Amino acid sequence: MTIDEANIANLKGLWTKYGAVSLIEYRGLNIHHDWPHRCWFNRDSAPAENGMAWLDNISSHAILPIWPCEALEELEKKLVSLGYHCTLQQMAMYKDLREIELSDEQRANFEIVSVNTKVNLKEWCGIASDAFQYKVSLKAVETLLDDIDARILLGYQDNKAVACALLLKTGEYIGVHQMGVKQTYQGKGIAKYMMNQLIKESAGWGGRYLVLQASASGQPLYESLGFSSQFLIKSYMKNKAIPD
Repeated sequence: MTIDEANIANLKGLWTKYGAVSLIEYRGLNIHHDWPHRCWFNRDSAPAENGMAWLDNISSHAILPIWPCEALEELEKKLVSLGYHCTLQQMAMYKDLREIELSDEQRANFEIVSVNTKVNLKEWCGIASDAFQYKVSLKAVETLLDDIDARILLGYQDNKAVACALLLKTGEYIGVHQMGVKQTYQGKGIAKYMMNQLIKESAGWGGRYLVLQASASGQPLYESLGFSSQFLIKSYMKNKAIPD
């Protein structure tokens, strides 16, 4: 598996764990009926034998991600012709954990703890919802509480929960997801410090590569931490806004 394939496989793995339903008759069409609203195919292509009829099985809030792949690029053209809009662009990125130099940097009164109770998970979802300005589903993330391949983390500054992150391990690849900082605490260096700690934790967890998908605003941070860009992921919706 190439590093590009591994990045997408890790992302799909997270979406699956969030409770996607698979419709085998549509070549393994995977859909969420709630957040994160993703819709994708196991084979990275829509079933030609059924035309675009599969769109009738997804909600108007469905988010269809497109990454570099001939079949998906053809699907993208069809979606645009049907009035779908690109509402989100992310850069797939990776970092080789074998080449990192671990920093001894410390941040005063900052602590990262593992989330292992529903009470803490509710707090985690609150931070994530505030950081990304959309409602993160407690029900979806709750499925990962007892997952040995997932680590849900909260960052506390002066005993106040201010940051969140989720790590998902798929083989030698570890994905960083939902890494965010509460709006009122942004711009204070917390995101960079948090990411440095996540890099350390992932290296200690036996990961070989760290993968993620960065927004345009987050990409400079990851580049400063030594992440390399891979490819663009464009997400399409019938509506123009990412749903709660």
